[in-house]
This record gives sequence, structure tokens and C-alpha cells, in this order.
Amino acid sequence: MDKYLLVCEGPTDTYVIKRLASKIYEELGKPVEIIALAPQIDATTGTWERHGWSGVRNWCKKFGVKTPKDIAAVHPNLRPLLARQSWRALMAIRGAKGLIIQIDSDIAEQIKDIPIFNPAVQHRRDHCEDALHHWLNERPSKNTVHFAITSFAIETWLLATLDPTNVAFANLTAPYNLEDLSDWEDRLIAAGFKAHKKDGATRLLKSPSERYEPYGEQIANNAVTVRQKCASAESLCSFLEL
Repeated sequence: MDKYLLVCEGPTDTYVIKRLASKIYEELGKPVEIIALAPQIDATTGTWERHGWSGVRNWCKKFGVKTPKDIAAVHPNLRPLLARQSWRALMAIRGAKGLIIQIDSDIAEQIKDIPIFNPAVQHRRDHCEDALHHWLNERPSKNTVHFAITSFAIETWLLATLDPTNVAFANLTAPYNLEDLSDWEDRLIAAGFKAHKKDGATRLLKSPSERYEPYGEQIANNAVTVRQKCASAESLCSFLEL
């Protein structure tokens, strides 16, 4: 059985990627196990830990390459242990084929530990990829580590499952690129996905996170179309098919 380690911004992303991976492997006729490393469910409360893109950053720094300077402030007896703490070690322990790190590129403007994002010179997905390399402190092989960088959010894949005549696309003129739509949330709400009021604004309802299990199923059942319309989905599926 092939195994993949998974690090995501949140549980909703985990549900979607797990189901899409299962669909790919169903078609390959092989079993697969997606091991969610972060975020995880708290064993005491039964709820998902808070994570977000900053959680992804912290995980990458914790399990990325560490220089002597990075661990200089740590007690000398602990430095060898920290130096060995890596994503490669986690893969070896779990017998994993690959590592998937997911992040939504809508946060490109919020990243401060690399040069500020400039949309005039770089695509936001590329900026987020640079950030992941910076946090890991290396450029791992793309055959082993896949950056699932969605643009602007993983919900764009859900948007891709809708019929082109859906009201969600009423004000668009073909051809258009779904992954260039920053207003994906408004469009899903217009299409009838459940919403709620948050801080005075109408937002897509994401809780409980289990709500995304059927969304993941919807994406998986329309995987061919989603892959055609979303380069980020195609890239992830191609990685799983290696």
C-alpha cells in the first residue's frame, strides 16, 4: 500500500485531498493511505487543532533543514536530536512514498519572511512556493514532496464541478480561468452553498469541518473536469499517479 504524509492549512483541506487521492488510487486499482500529520484531532477534546497557513509554516520550519545557527540557542545535548528531526525521518518511520504540503495562495500578501509579494512580477502560487522552500530551507525533489498550492483556495476545485451555465458564472465571459477568480467564495454562495454571517459579512459556512466530506466526494466524482479546469488539482493528481 502506498502511503503519503499530509500537512494542510485545515481539516477542510484534509477531507478534500484525502478523498481525491482515494479516487485516483481507485482508478489505479491500488490501495492508498493518506496520513494527516497536521492539523490533527485533539485526543482530549475531539476537535481539530487550530493550524492555518502559519501552522504550515511552523511545521515546515520544525521538520525542515536546520543550520547550526538555527539551533545555537538550544542546549548542546538537544542539538543532535533537533538536527535529526526532519520530514525525511517521518517518511522513513511511516514508510511513506511522498509528502504533500497544502497551502492556499490567497495568503501570499501575508507572508513576511521572504521579499514581499509583488503580483506584477510573480504569480501568487510561485510566491507561496518560494515561501515553502524558505521554510523548509531546501528544495526537495518534486517526485517526493508535492506543494499543493491552490489558487486562491482549495474551494476553487469545488467551483470547477459546477455546470458552466450555473449562476455562479453569470457575469463571466468565456474563456476564463477559474484559478484567477479571487471571489470564489461569493460565487459558491451564489450557487447555493450554505453561508452564514461572520463579522457582518456573508461567508461560506465551513463548520463543522465534516461538511467538507461531501464536498470532497463531489470533487472526486468530477475529478476529470476539475483536473482540466484547475492546474493545482492536475498537479496533485499527477504527483499521486507517479
